[in-house]
Amino acid sequence: MMKLPIKKTTTCAVFLVSGAASAWAQGDAQDLYLHKCATCHGPDGTAKTALGRKLKVKDAHGPVAKMSVDAMIKIVANGGHDMDGYGKQLNKDQIKGLVDYYRGLAK
Repeated sequence: MMKLPIKKTTTCAVFLVSGAASAWAQGDAQDLYLHKCATCHGPDGTAKTALGRKLKVKDAHGPVAKMSVDAMIKIVANGGHDMDGYGKQLNKDQIKGLVDYYRGLAK
């Protein structure tokens, strides 16, 4: 009777599933950003939108990129300046995904 290499198969399956989940999370964060944030922050994070200019939203490529992840998470969850908070609409993973996506625009 031949034994299957269960350990390698399991590792491979976990890797494939986690890779798919990461790709989905990135797409989900991008969709959320475009739906909830791009009106002010711009699709590319430059804040060069009519509302972004009116509210004097900072460019993701400038000083905002130097904010800590935790500070940004608090702002997205609770709101700040002229921005509404999304803590009641979005879960913690979605908020973290938005922050990570936004910070990634600065790169």
